Amino acid sequence: MSGRSSRLPALMVSFAGPLLLLLVGPVLLFPDRFPLPVVLASLGLLLAPFILRRATKGVFIAPTPLNLPILLLLVVALPVTLWVTPLFWQATWPKLTSLLWAMAVFFEVVNWPYEPDHQPLARPAGRRIAWLTLVYLALGSAFTVVGLLGLGDTGKLPFLGQITIALPNLTGVALGLPGGIQPNEVAGTLTLFAPLALALSLALLLARRREEPERITFHPLGLAPRRLVPAVAGLSLLLALFFTGVLLLTQSRSGLLGFGLALVLMLLLMGRRGWILLGGLSVVGLATFLVAGPQRLIYIFLYASSSSWQYGSVGLRLEIWQRALRGIADFPLTGIGLGTFRHALNFLYPWPQPKGETTAVLDLDLAHAHNLFLQTALDLGLPAMLIVVAIVAITLVCLARLFRRVPAGSPDRYWVIGLTGALTAHLVFSLTDTIALGARPGVGLWFLLGLTMAAFSQTRTTQGQPAGEIAPARRVRPGIMVAGLGLLLLALVWLWLRPAARLNRVATQATAALLAEPELLPAVEATLSELARYNCHANWYWGLVLQAQQNEAGRDGAWSVLLQCTDRFTPYVAILAPDHQALAEFAVQVQPESAAAHFWLAGIQAEQSPALAVELYRQGLRLTPGDGLRWLELGDLLVDSDRQAAIAAYLEACRHGDPAGNGCWRAGQTAEMEGDVTAAVAYYRQSHLAKALDRAAQLESGALPGPRSNK
Repeated sequence: MSGRSSRLPALMVSFAGPLLLLLVGPVLLFPDRFPLPVVLASLGLLLAPFILRRATKGVFIAPTPLNLPILLLLVVALPVTLWVTPLFWQATWPKLTSLLWAMAVFFEVVNWPYEPDHQPLARPAGRRIAWLTLVYLALGSAFTVVGLLGLGDTGKLPFLGQITIALPNLTGVALGLPGGIQPNEVAGTLTLFAPLALALSLALLLARRREEPERITFHPLGLAPRRLVPAVAGLSLLLALFFTGVLLLTQSRSGLLGFGLALVLMLLLMGRRGWILLGGLSVVGLATFLVAGPQRLIYIFLYASSSSWQYGSVGLRLEIWQRALRGIADFPLTGIGLGTFRHALNFLYPWPQPKGETTAVLDLDLAHAHNLFLQTALDLGLPAMLIVVAIVAITLVCLARLFRRVPAGSPDRYWVIGLTGALTAHLVFSLTDTIALGARPGVGLWFLLGLTMAAFSQTRTTQGQPAGEIAPARRVRPGIMVAGLGLLLLALVWLWLRPAARLNRVATQATAALLAEPELLPAVEATLSELARYNCHANWYWGLVLQAQQNEAGRDGAWSVLLQCTDRFTPYVAILAPDHQALAEFAVQVQPESAAAHFWLAGIQAEQSPALAVELYRQGLRLTPGDGLRWLELGDLLVDSDRQAAIAAYLEACRHGDPAGNGCWRAGQTAEMEGDVTAAVAYYRQSHLAKALDRAAQLESGALPGPRSNK
């Protein structure tokens, strides 16, 4: 009885940290729904587990290779974003509290199984890692249920789209999202869990069952007695099917591509049995590809619900990345501020409104830059992006070392393969989409990093130790960490004082004035006017600030200087001044090799002098022959005067992205007006639009309801 009594305080201390994180989690994930003092108190409570560990284990943090980069993220990048963000309460505050809570989860996962005085890997530590794995899968299940019951309409595949429409939007409404949760965000979250569940279920089929009990160290199958291992693996299989099924419902191509590539990698790492399974799946995949039709599958993957390369997901991502790179170039050291990109985009790097709309600028709401690393650089600056790259690279190296250390063919090996697959799937997803730092589902990634570091810190073999014995990680000396941090801070201060960094500072001030503090506009204008004398790009921000003060003459002067020294901002100037003929003519004069300048002036001249507009379009297209949207505009300009030339332009549009599906469609309609039915059918057949294919079928069957407008 006394033994149990002595263990009770230790158990209470052990579970105090996890319970505390569960308690403050809702507050920090939804800070706008709680009073500010409660949120601040919850942030303070995140320090309690560190103090408790110091008192009980003698360390604040278990030594892991990620401690230093995460410390740099905490003490360098986050304070910088608090300094520069123009929308602290609106954009940065909820992201910041969520990120800090997720990082606290990482440290708790790493430290919970850590025993600083053990020599070989103790079974209690291994079992704790196993329990953490089960908690991780439970977290994935909770995220999946929330996503499934709040999944927004995807509209990419008709059959699956009908299923998502029939789902009740319970969690979406509860979270204040009447349109539902973004399916791509659900998919990105699932990439963190589905591969691990699948790997653990495959362990039942492929792993070697004759293992010494002491070699089973930290995988969930090691928790159960031998007779219950099939049940545990079967549960993992059910979870894998559940995760994969919901991933399919999201219709996220980034998520499915990431999961597919991760599955291939996992099977390759599983040895001969995995290779056989991969071969079988490859045959099934190839047969499906051929039966469904390569062209159709490629169309679905590239275009999805859009019939346009440029207006579909691929073209839109290219436009987003272009603007993201522009933002990184202007805010390299600090970023715009955590969570601020979606608010600053339309102010700093406007998006053109589709033709025919009454306004020139599209009010676009983009939550992120559709790339984790670009988004991190936008939020926190290039130094923070490099830190995130280091975190990912170190984790991959640790997984590779774990893979070599655990016995081949053991369930432990499958556990490591599952974590590797999950991180790989999420990284692939994060190249064309992202769950940004501070997003609520991002805790899944930090939990995965914690699991990896927990296992790695418990299985580092020291030199000279007998084979098979496991020793804890060496501690990183605090002096070395402090010295490294100090050197980094000095380097950042030196960079900040360099003349080239002044644009970052002034652009930050201009963004704050434009978005939140208009009273600062005069002071920012004075600073920009001084900087613009020797920094070309400062003229862009100077013009924006002058425009916000209705000083069009000053704006035109600033942008004229800008057009003389660079063509990087010409598309944005054209969007904000679409009818400014004098400025457009000046742009063509000083930028004869800029297609954007020619298209800008062509749009202005389209009604006044169509012949001149046609020539300007052709000059611009000689510079950028792959711009399908401009070919479409040229065809519209020619259709009333030269139908054959219009058809040629429409077909070029069709070959270069079929903008809005109208390139092939309009070529077919124009051919019909010319009386060339055979050519019209051929043009319609090149389109992805259902109405174009239906029209081709009507013409071939002889059911001719009469000519239609090609608009």
